[in-house]
Amino acid sequence: MKNKILFFLLLAALQWSCKNEQPEHEEVVRPVRYGEVKIIKTPEKKTFTGTVKSAKEASLGFQVSGTINSIKVGLGERVKAGRLLATLDGMDFQVEQEKSLANVQDRKAQVKTAATKLAASESNYERVEKLYEMNGATLGDYERAKADLEIAESNLQAAKAQLAVTEKQAEIASNKVRYTMLTAPYSGVVTALFHEENELVGNGEPVLILNSENELEVHVRLTELFISHVEHGQQVGIRHPSFQNNELLGTVHEVGYSSEGTSSFPVTILLTGTGKQIRPGSIVDVTFGFDRPNNKQEYLVAPKKGIGGTANQHFAFVLEQSGDVYEARKQPVTVGGHVSGGIEIIEGLKKGDLVATAGLNTLKEGMRVKLLTER
Repeated sequence: MKNKILFFLLLAALQWSCKNEQPEHEEVVRPVRYGEVKIIKTPEKKTFTGTVKSAKEASLGFQVSGTINSIKVGLGERVKAGRLLATLDGMDFQVEQEKSLANVQDRKAQVKTAATKLAASESNYERVEKLYEMNGATLGDYERAKADLEIAESNLQAAKAQLAVTEKQAEIASNKVRYTMLTAPYSGVVTALFHEENELVGNGEPVLILNSENELEVHVRLTELFISHVEHGQQVGIRHPSFQNNELLGTVHEVGYSSEGTSSFPVTILLTGTGKQIRPGSIVDVTFGFDRPNNKQEYLVAPKKGIGGTANQHFAFVLEQSGDVYEARKQPVTVGGHVSGGIEIIEGLKKGDLVATAGLNTLKEGMRVKLLTER
């Protein structure tokens, strides 16, 4: 009996000892992706690819509908400003114009007649009015003369109003006749023809495209790292594969303020002295110089994914080595704009710092991590 009691006492003590024994947990070191804070230098010169376009390009069409009577130019033909390019069959419009002009003459005759009647009514009214004052005319005579005068005045005003409407109709009819002739608004080259003679075209439907020949521009896009160094009026070099030994000059005409939903900004360059060497659609190399003293020459840049926070407060988790692992330290930072390769750092980080680039919302101050190389 004593042996049984002793056995149970030993078993209970063993169970109590197991319950109070705290198991040791091995620390889990979390792997994190990372990037390095680097210095990016702005090169003194940088070449970009651009596309040549006409400074003026117009899709020309008639302002009235009709059948094309003649096309007086060919594809690639050079034309002067005011040159007749194409015509419509304008017979119906000419008939309408003649009718309108005839109506104008009729309305002018009506105005003249109404004016004559008004003059007669005024003379009669003055005569009757004097007689009435001298008791030489009855009240009825006076009122009839006055009513005739008012009617004559009203008829003249109505005739003048109808003349104005008819003259406007005649102007519209004359414009329609003029609209059957398509002329060049400026000197240039015909780069496209969409219709042929005897085809029916609608009002405003493009018939041809006219490009200015001697006014060319280059369209190129620059990243944020470079766009802040480009100024209106800046001189750039232009090269084309067909004349590599000769560099043309261009002048920055427009510098885009918005990236238009992309990672680059538009720049427009006006070409000078191109002659006939370059045509619209050509691909050229545009070389910008960034070596002026007022330009910033280098940037401290952190990976974009390594910067967290709100629009006004930013932070990064700096990974500091501690033995075989790293510790995450939350560091407030001041950032500039987005540049090529990341985000410009104004304050808070230094060259060579390693920053976490994933899981910023789950990292904590002092958390031990190991580096996971990006692949």
